[in-house]
Amino acid sequence: MKGNISQVIDDNAARWAARMLSGMIEPNDKTELEAWLAADLRHQEAFDGYIEVADLASEAHDAAAALALEHELIASVNERSSRWSWLVAAPAMAASIAAAALFFGVMTNSQSGPDRYATARGETAIVTLADGSSVSLNTNSVLEVSFSDNQRSVSLARGEAMFDVVRDAARPFVVSSTTAEARVLGTRFNVRATSEKTIVSVLSGVVEVDALIEGARKTTDIAVTLIAGQETVITPLSSSKDVRTFNPDAVTSWLRGKAFYENQPLSAVIADLNRYYTAEFVLGDEGLRDIPVTGGFDLKDQTITVEALKIALSLRAENNAAGQIVLLPNG
Repeated sequence: MKGNISQVIDDNAARWAARMLSGMIEPNDKTELEAWLAADLRHQEAFDGYIEVADLASEAHDAAAALALEHELIASVNERSSRWSWLVAAPAMAASIAAAALFFGVMTNSQSGPDRYATARGETAIVTLADGSSVSLNTNSVLEVSFSDNQRSVSLARGEAMFDVVRDAARPFVVSSTTAEARVLGTRFNVRATSEKTIVSVLSGVVEVDALIEGARKTTDIAVTLIAGQETVITPLSSSKDVRTFNPDAVTSWLRGKAFYENQPLSAVIADLNRYYTAEFVLGDEGLRDIPVTGGFDLKDQTITVEALKIALSLRAENNAAGQIVLLPNG
């Protein structure tokens, strides 16, 4: 019986901690939480334990991510093999990392509306918001920011952004796209939004994600709580949300001027790469569509990427009259 009571306390503490960290908690919920915490000293101890674990996990993840990036850079400089698993030359990668850190975004301020930040194709931006939170904008992205006394609202109209949110218990940080809404108090997560879907990937902390009903812009009754290392994909037809793990290096590779793919069809790879380059890739043979691709590509130098595709997949590349790069079988 004692074991069952302990399990119930632990389960309730985990749920309350997740709701508190995600910001998805209403005033009535806070009253209920306070009553639950006051009812038994073990409740407070279990709850505090989960909050502490979440903070430690966030710090550990950030440290691990920095160390992993350092190791990757060292390995890239030392790597002299022509194997195509990593197709980015060290000097080009270093230049890409430097370029990715530059601020290319365009900001428009208006007294009657939200602050607007945008990047063109192939550009990135690093923006520091009024609360100290940081946003890295990927290629061809549009972001609108509006803060009030009780909420920090961000709209990602299109594109991709990495959010590093400063914790503020009084003002949840809410990111909305066409199909989804993510609510946090303070964490690090990536959001990629298109008209068809939204992908939310959590690097540290806890994020509450809900689908949005198109037009009415109301959240559904089904929400999912993501912790570090988890992501979900939301579409306009989502009736439930599947949670899956993801490769953090792949999701954050664009911050380092690269794109990384794991066993993705060539058609999907070139569609994604076309978000960055002015000269679009097209397939000159439909038989190439489903060729699996695993590897890293330089987002700042299309010439390197073209050569990498040619070598890795035994292709040839030709320029057509429309300025596109046509990929064809070699031979």
